[in-house]
Amino acid sequence: MGSSVMSVAGDAADVTIRGTVDLRPRAAGGADNVAYFDHIPAADDAVEVVIDFSNAGSMALLIQALAGTGVKLVSGTTGLRREDRDALSVYAEVAAVFYDENMSYGISLLKHLLREIGSRRNRFEDVEIVEIHHRGKRDYPSGTALALSRVLSPELPAISGRSSNGPGVHVHSVRLGSVPGEHHVHFSSDDEMLTLSHRALTRDVFARGAIDAARFLSTKTRGLYSMDDLVTENRD
Repeated sequence: MGSSVMSVAGDAADVTIRGTVDLRPRAAGGADNVAYFDHIPAADDAVEVVIDFSNAGSMALLIQALAGTGVKLVSGTTGLRREDRDALSVYAEVAAVFYDENMSYGISLLKHLLREIGSRRNRFEDVEIVEIHHRGKRDYPSGTALALSRVLSPELPAISGRSSNGPGVHVHSVRLGSVPGEHHVHFSSDDEMLTLSHRALTRDVFARGAIDAARFLSTKTRGLYSMDDLVTENRD
């Protein structure tokens, strides 16, 4: 995702990439013509926002590196543990944080549609989610699928595949080729089926969402935000 973010940012007149950050102990080296940092510079060093698309295991290290910098954070890393989300909330008390499992505008609209359907879903006995991603994606179900499941059933956990027949939304994970991401929500009765779908055509859609999130944070000093906040603020 780093290369996608730099490509999209390079086309934006109001965005400047200051450098890439790698907090792991390793030999220094970054993208051509871009500064490399092994730490996060403070906000007063002309760095306003860090954009993170790493992995869940790195979140604790990232929050530790951000401490005391005042730098705002945009993160689209999925598979976070409860303690990672708690750490984001704590950091949001001192700096603006934007977190979402999926940075695409379309997924946010899909969530909105699911909320609209929620009060009418008693007409459908079956509700299931199918998510498709590239073969290299490690977490399953995807963070986006879990977020969609929470919209549909806030009080019940998502059920991975057919691992349980208890109450909740079944989520089926498929890993194929280089698919950036697809999510299909199926509602069915004995007489009809309704399907709502979203398909990311390129990974750039997530990078554009992250850049939009960085712009959104430019007017915020602290607090925890998501794509729902961005979509609501820009709905006109």
